[in-house]
Amino acid sequence: MKQIKEINYANLNTFFYSKANEKQKEKAIDYLIYDIAHPDKKTEFKKEIGFKKYILRTPYLGNILIPLFSKHLLKKGYDALLLSYGEEIIGRTAFQTKIDFGFRRPSIHVFGIQITSEYRGNHLSTYMQEQLLKCKREENYKLIRFGKGGDKTVNKIVEDFANRSKSLNIEYLGHNYFKIN
Repeated sequence: MKQIKEINYANLNTFFYSKANEKQKEKAIDYLIYDIAHPDKKTEFKKEIGFKKYILRTPYLGNILIPLFSKHLLKKGYDALLLSYGEEIIGRTAFQTKIDFGFRRPSIHVFGIQITSEYRGNHLSTYMQEQLLKCKREENYKLIRFGKGGDKTVNKIVEDFANRSKSLNIEYLGHNYFKIN
């Protein structure tokens, strides 16, 4: 049976890759490089990466190019909220900011949530989404979508948020969309 590391929530910190200092960006790149070079099948992100994923997988070349490529991704609206525990990055929420059909305002589309395996079971995925919601509310975003319904963990978060919508000051619109009040 896998041992879950217990955590002290007071030692958690979140930061956006786009707003990170140089030290944080270095650690973030080390944490994100595999995910960027190995995108999930049948995703918009995989289409965005295209053939470049093979170049990024090359050990030496990938390490040099990934910081440059991450600048390209930021210009396309991609970003990540990273979760650190002490000095270690233990989780990430990848998302893209884009205009939603019919809403005509920038919205947040979460497409990847990950917690390092030994920290799973501490409700950190939900914690990260609450932090993302809080930050994006402060930036005046009005709509967020959590995946497309194909991931069990994300679906649990959507169900939890729908049940707690009043206390989170959000409104569930269906199809994994929430209006941020």
